[in-house]
Amino acid sequence: MNAVPGTALSAFVAVAHLDDLVVGLPHAVVIEDQPICVLRTSDEVLAFDDSCPHRGHPLTAATCEQGVLRCALHGWEFSIPEGEAVSPRAPFGLNFHEVQIIDNVVEVRI
Repeated sequence: MNAVPGTALSAFVAVAHLDDLVVGLPHAVVIEDQPICVLRTSDEVLAFDDSCPHRGHPLTAATCEQGVLRCALHGWEFSIPEGEAVSPRAPFGLNFHEVQIIDNVVEVRI
């Protein structure tokens, strides 16, 4: 992640305990008034804007199965963990945020 000159990166914010996140079940959090979707996979924890790039529907209402996150509104699909739109194909995907896990606490920086 590259910082824009003249701007500071925000601090990491604790959002959940790792054990409280169910694999494949999107989890909603809000950081600095911004809705964020936190998703635990079998390998990692991801965080991205809680808004489908298609129509803005919350992705915390999505389903995630076999590496595909499917928006509940119109069925747009995104590859996980890459975040690319796979159905329909589109030039945009998920907007990810940095995640770190310290002492079983999931932290996100937006």
